[in-house]
Amino acid sequence: MSYVSSPDDFDTLVDRANGADYENIPVRLKKEIKDHVDEATVMADNVTKQTVEMAASDTFKAMDDVADAERFYAPSPTTWKDFKRREVSHIHETLNDLSYLINKNVNEVKENITDAIVEKTGSVVKSFRDATEVLTAQKEAIKEETMDMHSTLKNINQNVRALDALLLKSDNEEIRKLVTSIKADSQDAIDSFSHIYTHQANRALQPERCKEVLLEAKDTMKSYAEVLNTYVDMSKAFVKNKADNMVKSVVTKISDAAKKTRTFMSSLKNKLSRGIEKGKKAFDTVNNFRMAIVITSYDKRDAEQQNTLDGVANMLMTPVSKHFVEKMAKSGLDNANAQKAIDFAVDSFKNTLTEIASKDKYQKMFKENSAAVAR
Repeated sequence: MSYVSSPDDFDTLVDRANGADYENIPVRLKKEIKDHVDEATVMADNVTKQTVEMAASDTFKAMDDVADAERFYAPSPTTWKDFKRREVSHIHETLNDLSYLINKNVNEVKENITDAIVEKTGSVVKSFRDATEVLTAQKEAIKEETMDMHSTLKNINQNVRALDALLLKSDNEEIRKLVTSIKADSQDAIDSFSHIYTHQANRALQPERCKEVLLEAKDTMKSYAEVLNTYVDMSKAFVKNKADNMVKSVVTKISDAAKKTRTFMSSLKNKLSRGIEKGKKAFDTVNNFRMAIVITSYDKRDAEQQNTLDGVANMLMTPVSKHFVEKMAKSGLDNANAQKAIDFAVDSFKNTLTEIASKDKYQKMFKENSAAVAR
């Protein structure tokens, strides 16, 4: 079954997928399953075949629902990797067992195997039903994960506003400055999270890479929300009892947590951007570089010839250039080092062309061309 990819190969595919490649992940999985269903039931009776196909159809619908949830909320590459490794593998196993019985020569066995086929068909149906249930639960998990994060951010904002209202008229100038700092640091942290979340939701990028950073960001913001929940409540009690020293102590702890959160969220934002934004700039630089495929006199080339040659140059060079830039971006090169690598590649290619052009075979051809032009 050449159409069945191994879980490890599929993991690699998902890790590297972006844009249309990621959109194609569920499509690819559905085709893999459908091809196996068709193969396993090709010799089956109509009832068995239709029973299996109906069960598969329910799973395909659940896969589409998960893909829709990803589009509305955020991609979940782990969902597909786990689904492939567990549920899809089990589906393949049950289909293999059913296929073996269906294709078995009844004359070679001593008893009718109809009951065994019915039993194995039931196992196939159950494997599809289990897969459908897992996908349905995962669709809700994708939704709940996003809504839970929205709730966390809302909680942070509410607590910061409550703290500001509580201490707005405090006589202690240092406390007022700390509250102002907490407001600014909290907003910066939320802005960084929004930046990370926007990248995660952008399916043109690599969802798997973005997902790792997003998980760190979520954990960080949840931890900060817990700090606020604890200390803002304590501040209310201390203010009520006019315990100024204790109020200052608690507000200082919140301020320290806000600064650490802002700093770490900023580092996560930069971590995510380093391989994306700078990678785009490097790609723009390389993509603007084109090699002349045919060297001749430009003043004798008409517009149609020029367009043809340019098209050939782009067709040959763009895939190579793109692969080169992707390798640089994923390796973590900054703009300066990426440019150095580009310059080195250009020089190396130029030297290679010069070396090849100096060979007797081509020098002879160039001389003959020159003579022909002179005539």
